[in-house]
Amino acid sequence: MGGVEYGGGGHEAQAVKPDLDKVMKQLRATMSHFAVAEAWKERSAEDKANYLVITSTLHTVASIYNDPSAIPYAQLVSDQHSTFTQFENLCSGV
Repeated sequence: MGGVEYGGGGHEAQAVKPDLDKVMKQLRATMSHFAVAEAWKERSAEDKANYLVITSTLHTVASIYNDPSAIPYAQLVSDQHSTFTQFENLCSGV
């Protein structure tokens, strides 16, 4: 899927959209299953932390897919580059 932009209108993006829709529907169904909420209860503290990171990331991915940003993809990338450059400079003491 190289070169497919999030939110793009190209032929490649449109070709994978039905598959992505199906995957996201399955992800939402899986994440809402009671076993996902119960699975972490008898784990170690480290396993619980990893589990929460993974499940929250999956919820975030599904949420973003269901409600995509109105900002064009190229602008998002540009804004992120600018923000991370400033953050990097701040962290390095520049």
